[in-house]
Amino acid sequence: MLYIFGKVIPTDKKIKYALTNLFGVNLTSSIKICRNIGINPSVSINSLKKNQIRTLIEYIDKNFLIEQDLKKKLKLGKKNLINMKHIKGLRRLKGLPVRGQRTHTNGKTAKKLKR
Repeated sequence: MLYIFGKVIPTDKKIKYALTNLFGVNLTSSIKICRNIGINPSVSINSLKKNQIRTLIEYIDKNFLIEQDLKKKLKLGKKNLINMKHIKGLRRLKGLPVRGQRTHTNGKTAKKLKR
């Protein structure tokens, strides 16, 4: 097992799929990470050397917001909308759909999440 930023990364998977376990890294960004570092995305993590893993961690740390930092940023964005009394913030506060969905018949999911 490999730990990156406190998250368990499976070592039997290919790099492009294993990096998607990190919050904030999807498949296309994991392929871009591998190409910028110079690692083949279809190589498994078992075959990486320690210096390649170190460069991978350093590159992700410098160029991406992931895990707790990204979660904090998203939470602050939502809190900022509520503090500004923006319509999205007020609807989020009331537990209603935020992005213009109708509420007469289809607001059930947002109302369930309100509880």
